[in-house]
Amino acid sequence: MPTGFTQLLHDNPDTTTAEFIMRCARAMGACVSMRDEPLSTPIPETLKVDQYYVNRVAETQRRLLELNAMTPEQARNQAHLKQCEANLTRAEELEKYKKIATVIENMTKSVTKWRVPTEQHEGLKSFMLEQLGMENPQWMVDYYSKPVESLEGDEWLKGEIERAKVDVERAEQRLKEEIESTTTRNEWIKQLRESLPK
Repeated sequence: MPTGFTQLLHDNPDTTTAEFIMRCARAMGACVSMRDEPLSTPIPETLKVDQYYVNRVAETQRRLLELNAMTPEQARNQAHLKQCEANLTRAEELEKYKKIATVIENMTKSVTKWRVPTEQHEGLKSFMLEQLGMENPQWMVDYYSKPVESLEGDEWLKGEIERAKVDVERAEQRLKEEIESTTTRNEWIKQLRESLPK
């Protein structure tokens, strides 16, 4: 039975060695960016840097600029808005974990009362109780019961700027790595093309 790579030989017995090499090169790390494309898509002369990394740098830099341009009043408003959003999310999570805690508690009681049909079933009961015991929804209930601390606008802004600076550094580092990786992959493809039988 042919593989995705050898199917080419079934479909076209006159396939050249160079064509087969380029088909199989699609399975190598240098061509990882083509993984979602059909095998029939030819490998380009050069691969391009993934725009995600370029866009991520621009987004993080834009966020940092916005934060640095924020007035004290805007910072107060944003801090209040983020606190309200966080408390709303906490309330939703609290309800979810209260329900889960009740389900786990009821199931634990039910399994504890369950009379196993034979001694050979004791392991199953023990396992079930062990699994239920690993769940600790009460911890999450306790965590989400506490409201988010209120921050003054300047405190909130300082924290956001610090996070944004870290995001910019991380995005720039990942873009640098992507550029280096793309350069290496392009060199691999270039060397491969140069080695192909004529």
